[in-house]
Amino acid sequence: PEHSSASTIAPSDRGAMNATPSEGCNAATTALLQQHARDVNCLSDADRTVRRRALQRLAVLGSDSVDADALATLWEQSLCNPVLKLFADSVEKNRELSITLVSSIVERLALSALLSTLPFIMPVVAGRLVAGSEEPVEELRLLLLQLLRALIER
Repeated sequence: PEHSSASTIAPSDRGAMNATPSEGCNAATTALLQQHARDVNCLSDADRTVRRRALQRLAVLGSDSVDADALATLWEQSLCNPVLKLFADSVEKNRELSITLVSSIVERLALSALLSTLPFIMPVVAGRLVAGSEEPVEELRLLLLQLLRALIER
């Protein structure tokens, strides 16, 4: 495939992430999950253009107009895993969009939500910066370092 899956993203006991609303979600959360379910599913598509368009549509999640609690639920339940996999996408633009999306979401997540997904984010970021499997594009390495700094400062 055009993108690889990193085994460090989610341990097997984390369970399957899906884009369906779970029990106890409020109306804003349910609406956000339903609104972006297709885009989340498209992140795993074999077509690079479909993945890019999904990332572009999901970019709105970093805006202040999205409810922070609903964003945290979407991130933890369905978005974290597929977006982090795209850090290793074969297409530079998709890697850029995924890093930018995660950076914008990280800025808005409550500390508890951030801490619960930090064990999944850090290995992926570190894997893209380590010699041998490093990100080949300098600008994307800079974005990864900026993401790392944002994580540390939070």
